[in-house]
Amino acid sequence: MFGINSLYNDVKDEEVVFLMLSVDDSFEKAKRFREKKGFDFEIHQAVGGIPKKYYSQSIPTTFIINAQGELVLTHTGMEDYDAEEFKAFLREMK
Repeated sequence: MFGINSLYNDVKDEEVVFLMLSVDDSFEKAKRFREKKGFDFEIHQAVGGIPKKYYSQSIPTTFIINAQGELVLTHTGMEDYDAEEFKAFLREMK
């Protein structure tokens, strides 16, 4: 998550939106974790069910959706999202 936070800070002023969704049993616990770690991105809690298309039993799971609403990448598990190669991938989607 440190890499995601760094990526967020690098591209937050560009046309990139981050939607960090907590699937924790306690949303308050997730908010405390975010604050304790000093992460800058916001986290959200699903109000209703998560569409099956975005359901995963793997935590974390990352979905990249382009401006047209198309799912262009699904990644389960950890990854270095702060890598220049990944930043270039996001910027090419514009």
